[in-house]
Amino acid sequence: MDSYTQSSLVAHAECPQKYHWSYEYNGNGITPILPAHYLVSGDVGHRGVAMLYRSLSMNAVSNMVAKVFGEALAKGRHVSPDTIQQFRTQQEVIRAALYGYQRRYIKEIKGRTVVKIIGNEVPYKWQLETKRGTYEMTGVIDVHAENRRKRRAYIFETKFLSQISRTFQEDVEFSPQTDHYLIGAFESFMRSGWELRVIVNYIRKSGLRLKRGEGYRQFLERIREDYLQRPEHYFHRRIVRKTPGSILEAKRRMIAQISMLQYQKRTNYWYKNGRACNAKGRCWFFDLCNYGDRPGVMANFRNKTSRHEEIPETEG
Repeated sequence: MDSYTQSSLVAHAECPQKYHWSYEYNGNGITPILPAHYLVSGDVGHRGVAMLYRSLSMNAVSNMVAKVFGEALAKGRHVSPDTIQQFRTQQEVIRAALYGYQRRYIKEIKGRTVVKIIGNEVPYKWQLETKRGTYEMTGVIDVHAENRRKRRAYIFETKFLSQISRTFQEDVEFSPQTDHYLIGAFESFMRSGWELRVIVNYIRKSGLRLKRGEGYRQFLERIREDYLQRPEHYFHRRIVRKTPGSILEAKRRMIAQISMLQYQKRTNYWYKNGRACNAKGRCWFFDLCNYGDRPGVMANFRNKTSRHEEIPETEG
């Protein structure tokens, strides 16, 4: 049975060729040996927010950030000084952002609001039935919560961005990521008769950079202070309300996307969306698409051990 995560469906929505390299090529797909620093930032940021809601200390969160960035950087070969500085800078930015998030939502994290935290990094798995077959949907929700006073459940979706668009609430409404998390929660642990809502946290990554002669410790303190002084600039939150009808509509969109994906898999027709090559920074498969899977290009990639390495429960 084919399985899909929110990451795989987002990759396909961005560019079918990108999906092919990531999830089909050589069996399970390939991934860069040295991942882009913004990918590491997103992964670490999600884990950090979940750790904060598990009442773990900020020191534990900070140590986790340093460990993951260090392990990612250690995988690279002949890493340039500029790349090392980019990783170290992003590491300190994420540390400061999580510190600011803790201070911004300290009452919620301590359980002093109407939002009661039920679980952190909650795995979900459900089956989507279509005319052509049944597919397994799997993923992990950062935070699952309930309202102490009303029959209302929440899931948290956290996004770390350099810039926040003026239409960021609409961006959430039409994001395939949000669809996947919503349906996963609805199918896995929703109580009968309860409302389901998404609490979307937009966290802006600081644009401050190292000054000449400044150490990383001083840099971290400077960013932390900026997050504390300007929380309205860095932290934005919206609640997206969903009804059973909107969940059904999200399923329809997902079925349509998977039908197209299955057609491309049968015909081996993975076209390239040229607009996505530089949409979020240079795509890490740019050289593969332009020069093919030559040995010199493939030296920068490794075969994945499983199709969805980001979801350990699906390995094997």
